Amino acid sequence: MKTSDPNLLAFLETNRQFFQADLFDFAMVDGTHLYLTSANVPIDYGGNLYLATGPFMERSKLRQSRGTSVDSLVLTCYASQAIAVNEIITGGWLITPAYQDPGYLMGNETSTPLFGGLALQEALLQGALDGAYVTMSRLIFASWNNPTQFSPIILFYGRVADISSIGYSKIQIQVKSFLELLDMYYPWQLYQAPCSWSLYDANCQVNPAGFILAGAVAASPGNTALSFLTNLTQPDGWFTLGKIQMTSGACAPQIRSIKNYAGNTITLMVPFVGGPPAAGDSFQAWAGCDRQMGTCASKFNNLTNFGGQPFIPAPSTVIS
Repeated sequence: MKTSDPNLLAFLETNRQFFQADLFDFAMVDGTHLYLTSANVPIDYGGNLYLATGPFMERSKLRQSRGTSVDSLVLTCYASQAIAVNEIITGGWLITPAYQDPGYLMGNETSTPLFGGLALQEALLQGALDGAYVTMSRLIFASWNNPTQFSPIILFYGRVADISSIGYSKIQIQVKSFLELLDMYYPWQLYQAPCSWSLYDANCQVNPAGFILAGAVAASPGNTALSFLTNLTQPDGWFTLGKIQMTSGACAPQIRSIKNYAGNTITLMVPFVGGPPAAGDSFQAWAGCDRQMGTCASKFNNLTNFGGQPFIPAPSTVIS
C-alpha cells in the first residue's frame, strides 16, 4: 500500500491543476548514487540534486499487480558518449561537467568522476549498474518555484535486471521488482554428473593462490586479440575454462575467460579491447576446471568438496 503526504492529499482535494515530475534514484552496489529527474529543471530534494540536464530519462508505463507476479519498468536513457557523469561530494549532488551551472552549487563542493570518468555507455558495458537498486518517485506541486512543497510518492522500487540495449545516444534499462529474486529453481541444486560449484568459490574451497601463474606473451606472427602464444609450459588444457588478467601493456588490466589452452597458446572467449597484446606483455592466468570428478581429484586434490553426482544412472529407454 502506498502512502502519501497528508498535505498533498489536502491539496489535491481542492486543486485540479498542478505540475508533476518523476525522480529516479540509482543506488549502485559501491554506495554511490545517480539522481535524475524528468523535470525541465534540476530538483533539490533530501539533500540530493536530481539532474535535468542529462542523462535524460524516460519511462514506460508502470506494470504493477497484486500477488507474486514480478512488476516491471523500462527506463530509456538518452546520453552522449562524450559526457561523463561526476559526483558532487558535499550533499551527494550529481551534475554533468558539460552543463555545470554555478547557480546550483553552494561553492564548497568537490567533484569526482562517478564511473571512474567513463562515459555512461562504457560504464554500463562494464557493469556499473549491475545489481543497482532503483527508486522512482512522483512529485506533485503547484509551482516550479517550489517543486518540493510536498513529499514525493514512491511509485516503484526494484533492481536493475538487464541493460537490454546500448546505443550511441540511447540506452534501455529493464528494472524489475524484488519478487524477481523468488524466480529460481527449487531445490536450487540439480543432481547431475558434473560439479555444481564454480571453481574457487566458497563451496569448491580451492585456494586460487595455489593455481595462479605469471606469464608473458611470446612473439608470434599469428597473435591476435583473441588468441596468442605465451611462455607458459603447463600441459594442454591446464588453463582451459580458467581466466587471465593482463598486468602490463595496452590491454591491462582487462580480464577474460579462457576458452582453450593448447600448444602454449591461449584462446579467449572474448577478445581483448585495443588489439592483440604485444610480445613481452605480462599477465596472470588461473587454472581452469572441466567440473569432472577425475579432474577434481588429480588436478586440484579436492575430491571431498566435489559437487557432482557422477554415479547417477543415465536415462534409458525401455521398449516392450
